[in-house]
Amino acid sequence: TKIKKYKILMKENIKIQQLEKDFQDYEKSFGFLFNEYIERVKRTVYSKGWYYNIYPFENEIDGFRKGRLLKNKPAKINKIMEYGFDNDGRIILVIEHITPEICNYSFVSYIDSKITIYKYVGGIPLLQNITMVVLSKTELIDALYNFGKYGYRIDTYFCNSSDEILNVHRKAKEHTSNQFIECDFLFKYNDGELSTIEQSYTNGYSKIIYSI
Repeated sequence: TKIKKYKILMKENIKIQQLEKDFQDYEKSFGFLFNEYIERVKRTVYSKGWYYNIYPFENEIDGFRKGRLLKNKPAKINKIMEYGFDNDGRIILVIEHITPEICNYSFVSYIDSKITIYKYVGGIPLLQNITMVVLSKTELIDALYNFGKYGYRIDTYFCNSSDEILNVHRKAKEHTSNQFIECDFLFKYNDGELSTIEQSYTNGYSKIIYSI
């Protein structure tokens, strides 16, 4: 109904406005966050390529295959992922080592039914975007909101009765544009394991972005 759609739009606008404010507040907070989070890291794990997801299929939906764990910190740190875990076994810090001098950093906050990720990139780390993952009462993903330097996006998740993600509907908009670009990510499974993710646009174009 029109009323339901209006309520959804109002909810989305409130979330995006909150993230926009947070982006302004945290734009120059890298040093503060780094010092806070590095103190809270109790265990560190290294991998070649992306290995862990902060939320389900975080990396697969971007087309990344799972990397491999490393027993120790490698001598050559280029293109190595570093994961910091807290006392509760949660990932709170992700460092993507691009070169020995350049890293991307993600600081992860868990509060109530929200996961918030602050991502900084570059040699002098600048805030690239903030992601807010909203969980349902059963701790499944309800929606994802992302606000960045160049635009924002809203992902809505749809699951089946077995709690498997079937579809993620994405609306994305650049700050300089008045129009949304919309697409769907369609998930297929084989014996309970993810087999493919297909990205499908409203104009009929589609492509497989992940397959095992």
